[in-house]
Amino acid sequence: MVLFAIIYRVYDGLPLVALTDFDMGQNHHIKVKEAHRYTKLLCKRLEHFPDRCSLQTDLFIIHFIRSPYTCFMSVCAPSYPAVLAFCFLSEIQKEFILQYDRAKVNSVVRPYAFIEFDIFLQRTKQKFGNPRTLTTKLNLSDMSEEIKLRPPYLVTVEDIETVSNGIAYRNTQRPTVTPGRRLVPNTWLGWVAVLLNMSCAFLNLTRGMSVINDGHFNLTDSSAYWSGIVFVLASLACLYQVRQTAHKYMEARARAWN
Repeated sequence: MVLFAIIYRVYDGLPLVALTDFDMGQNHHIKVKEAHRYTKLLCKRLEHFPDRCSLQTDLFIIHFIRSPYTCFMSVCAPSYPAVLAFCFLSEIQKEFILQYDRAKVNSVVRPYAFIEFDIFLQRTKQKFGNPRTLTTKLNLSDMSEEIKLRPPYLVTVEDIETVSNGIAYRNTQRPTVTPGRRLVPNTWLGWVAVLLNMSCAFLNLTRGMSVINDGHFNLTDSSAYWSGIVFVLASLACLYQVRQTAHKYMEARARAWN
């Protein structure tokens, strides 16, 4: 289940709105309190992480997605499916962007300025509260495929551990992580380009060998050999492009099946 959700501004970590409707049992209260501490640590380093991440502990797991100016975090039970958590975040992200543009977000000076958005957070949390009935109402195939092709970056507790003077970081020299390039199976336009490249490679090779052969019989024309070599090199360049496309396609298929 989703225990807690909060939205931060990326460049300074200002909380914009948080879910106030959560279970107040003793165990859940401890989880939410501890998770809130981790979200505050994460919000100070949002620009150093990719746009989809997860941080797991023994008590809970934090999933978050990041846009250029806002970050959407959810604190879930460890057994809650990741695909549902990211569907939850995607849904609140779409609604938030519709209601608040970048200029409005940047103009905020006080925390929790968009508290009225809490109503939508509560309603969406209730919708995602029962995974068994929810999976029959949602089309999860797109998000499942997205997570397979580009799984979330796993943030460790050590990455955001407090050291001294309030909030600091144990490993301040950790390089910035950039999102990996998404590989997807080739489209029909891609395959047309592959066929055209193969045709060009065959034509260039044929023409190059013909020019070299003509130069062999015409000894007075020494430039024929160089012209033939140029055509052969162009053929090799086309074949290299075909090889690279095929390699990316096979890699994308392998990731999709893993």
